[in-house]
Amino acid sequence: MNVIKHLRHGDVVANDFLATLDMIQLQSGLVEPIFEYKGQLPYLEIGFIKSLRNRLAEIDASIWIEDAWTPKLQREGDRSIMGEFIKMGYKATKLRHLNA
Repeated sequence: MNVIKHLRHGDVVANDFLATLDMIQLQSGLVEPIFEYKGQLPYLEIGFIKSLRNRLAEIDASIWIEDAWTPKLQREGDRSIMGEFIKMGYKATKLRHLNA
């Protein structure tokens, strides 16, 4: 995977990838890193990062990215609202509306 190579070297491609990953992490509404989250995220926009994470989910794999940003829960007992909607079993269309 060329992405891993770029992340190891910390070059311009790695910085661009991390910036895009941060944006998609925020869009996901999850507090778990999206490359470590095992479930499907059908409400995310189609693209390279979504395709990569879907493939990882298919083979029950994950990638830990040291410099990946994740939002933090603010209070004890807080939960990710999108994570809760996913657990409730909402379909992709409804998840897109809830996440908008």
